[in-house]
Amino acid sequence: MEGTLRAGWTRAARAVAGASLLALLASPAGCGDDGPTNPTPQTVEIEVFDFSFQPETVSVRAGDTVRWIQRGQIPHTATSGVPGAADAGALFDEPLGQTGDAAEVTLTRAGTFPYFCRPHPFMTGSIAVAP
Repeated sequence: MEGTLRAGWTRAARAVAGASLLALLASPAGCGDDGPTNPTPQTVEIEVFDFSFQPETVSVRAGDTVRWIQRGQIPHTATSGVPGAADAGALFDEPLGQTGDAAEVTLTRAGTFPYFCRPHPFMTGSIAVAP
């Protein structure tokens, strides 16, 4: 009886150890690549409705693309900076004239980037870029 009990215990222990090893090898941590991963760049959309950017503030990672889509009939721009600043439009100055127009910008450095509409400077937004 003791031999049967010991053999049963040994088989059970081997099964548990084997299952644990398989789980470890199948997990991403067990693949031997412990370095950082570079996520696939994403595109974040901002819709321009009448006199607003929606959403007004977005968060992206460096290398992601921001796309503005004109949903209204009134011409707008997506212009980097703040109204009246000497560097307004230095990073981007994209026209959005007709319904369905789209403009894209890919930001490659971390920071917070305000933007506005040139013809309607009260229309503002912000892009927060993480590294």
